[in-house]
Amino acid sequence: MAVLSITERQKLLSNSRYSKSSSKRNTLPTGKSASTNARASTDKPSNSNSNRKMSLAEYKKEVAALELSEDSIYAREVKRLDANPVIKNKMLEHYEQCLYFKWLLNNHPQICDVAASVPNGSKRVGMDGYSLSAEGLNKGWPDVQIMYPANNKFGLFIEFKRQPCGYSCRSSAQAAPKERQKSIIRKLNTMGYLATFAFGCAEAIKITEQYLLNGTLPTDLFFDNNCHQLSATNDTQA
Repeated sequence: MAVLSITERQKLLSNSRYSKSSSKRNTLPTGKSASTNARASTDKPSNSNSNRKMSLAEYKKEVAALELSEDSIYAREVKRLDANPVIKNKMLEHYEQCLYFKWLLNNHPQICDVAASVPNGSKRVGMDGYSLSAEGLNKGWPDVQIMYPANNKFGLFIEFKRQPCGYSCRSSAQAAPKERQKSIIRKLNTMGYLATFAFGCAEAIKITEQYLLNGTLPTDLFFDNNCHQLSATNDTQA
């Protein structure tokens, strides 16, 4: 299991009620071998902006939650791919989706419990493909479904694509969404869900946060809800 660094534990401890008001030691010993690398902002606990001091029990719970998230299957897969750039470049869409689930677990664990991916991306032939189709595997179904109602929407569906810069050119990125995928996304939107394409983890995070905020989609996505390109901000990426 991953272990929090000295710096990270000190940061959590500073939010506890023992940081200043107690005579107990409020810092942890540091050494030359102590890690000074901070986690990315997407890995911060969701309640870290609270002004009140945490109790010791809350502090221990927060530490345990962070260590668990860093030892999750999502975090392990991201770490594995980061260490193997050649493999990573062959699995960019998979990598972006793993990043997203790592973020979701770290920031919205209650939502992660009702989120799932659908293994539609891999090509299957012969009896394997036939058996899965007979079981209900639906071609074109979005990669990720989050059955968490919010703002009069029944749930969120996201079809993942790699970042636009991961394609050979912009036109290749524009052609990535297939007609069957577009059709299903439009149909889901007419049935009370929010569904769209996400070109990379950053877009998926933005989509999720706005879904939870007001049940709408960001206006600067690479694709809009009718599957047309909106913004020219990605021109330089592809």
